[in-house]
Amino acid sequence: MNTSGKWAQLDEPSKVNVLDTGNAGLSVVGIVSKSTIEASAGSLRNTLILITLLFFVASFVLTSTVMRKYSKKIRRIIVSMSRIGEGDLSTRIQMPGEDELQQISQRFNDMCERLEQYIDKMYTSEIKQKHAELVALQSQINPHFLYNTLESIRMKAYSEGARDVGKMVYSLSVMFKGMVKKDTVITIKEEIEMCAIYLDLLQIRYEGRIEVAIEVEPAISGCSIIKLLVQPIVENYIVHGFRSLEDDNQVRISAIREGERVVITVKDNGNGIPAERMQEIDKMLSGSSHLSSNLMEKSSPSIGLINVHDRIRMNYGEDYGLTVLSEPGEGTEVRMEIPMLREGIL
Repeated sequence: MNTSGKWAQLDEPSKVNVLDTGNAGLSVVGIVSKSTIEASAGSLRNTLILITLLFFVASFVLTSTVMRKYSKKIRRIIVSMSRIGEGDLSTRIQMPGEDELQQISQRFNDMCERLEQYIDKMYTSEIKQKHAELVALQSQINPHFLYNTLESIRMKAYSEGARDVGKMVYSLSVMFKGMVKKDTVITIKEEIEMCAIYLDLLQIRYEGRIEVAIEVEPAISGCSIIKLLVQPIVENYIVHGFRSLEDDNQVRISAIREGERVVITVKDNGNGIPAERMQEIDKMLSGSSHLSSNLMEKSSPSIGLINVHDRIRMNYGEDYGLTVLSEPGEGTEVRMEIPMLREGIL
């Protein structure tokens, strides 16, 4: 009884615990043999070891599964990047889930899409620029021969007394020389001068039945502009709006600065555009470039306007382009907006 809390040597070493019950004078004695304690401790130890091993195996399996999952996603991203490096811009990464790799894949897809659109935009713009030059001229074949031939015709006209014919031939020669130049970007002054020469030809042809007024602010005359943007608008008026039987035809070309923009306006008092046709033109000008492609396939009379509008947006951005206002019998006003850029800079 005096060995409470200590080991006692009984039949075998045992742990003795004595608990007094109070005033009754009774005591509760608990005796646990050393072998029993060791057996219980061994069982507990074995159980803890087993549980630890199970947790270790489960952690290893879970970690391996997650790593394989992420490894597959990373390999998919690497393969897609390799395809992009080989020039396949149509490659897109299909990545399930909402983790960081899925976000990276989404940004990758967005980058590829923007890159593909940019390349297509620049490629299409270059094709349309070349197309406009070819349609306007159709003679990159030996231009010196053409100049010499026109000069011979001009001299013959002068010798025969047909001075108007000689002047027209000279103006045509000057126009051709400007059009066959390889430069796709010229100054606003050069572009307007090209239109002035074209209108000079028409004034001679129609013998005073057309009045021309041209105004260009000196501050913007040296700014850059894509070649053949204004001339197709003037030509569109001559072909579709000019009243050949009237003698009060008027066309006015103005180029002014509005903030950081250049606004070029071509206004006439011609036949105007019917309301239904104006709705179609407005829809095409506010839509995407594929609408103008359909328009060109149909050989519509507004090809020139839509072509100019598309080239402006492709080179300068969608904040710029053409606006057309017209009333049947009252004439048409075409307003062109482009950024104000120094010469030689796009």
